[in-house]
Amino acid sequence: MRINISISLIDTKMHSKKEIYLIIISFVFVASYIGVLPLIIVLSTLLFHELGHYLFVKLYNVPNDGIKLNLFSDSYVKITNNKNVTKKQWIIIAVAGPICGVLSIIAYIPILQYIMEPDVMNLTILFGILFHLSNFYPINGSDGDIILRQLRE
Repeated sequence: MRINISISLIDTKMHSKKEIYLIIISFVFVASYIGVLPLIIVLSTLLFHELGHYLFVKLYNVPNDGIKLNLFSDSYVKITNNKNVTKKQWIIIAVAGPICGVLSIIAYIPILQYIMEPDVMNLTILFGILFHLSNFYPINGSDGDIILRQLRE
């Protein structure tokens, strides 16, 4: 199975210059608070988050163009045709991303114990888990938005 993964720092087509500046400032703020290494670790879990969605997209034979991974903005699985996807399948696809993201943070714990002080490690784990669980908040385009729309229909 071949996975098409496109990686960029930020999707300039989806965001205005003002939004891009705000995104960069936000990440600089977070990096200054928790450090660069914890931020890199949390950002690396985005791949596992998107692989969680991708796994179920492939399982349900949903036509797609692979994963678009933007490290500092929206990342997503590029679905090309969703006509035959049921409500239940949409919900499972949406839930799979945050769950895999949280599991990847937990999988990092043995490594983090060797490379970080306990306080920094705990903050990294907390930030990573909250980062992925925040996707359940139903804002436009989020996993939570997809779940809520499917439950309302």
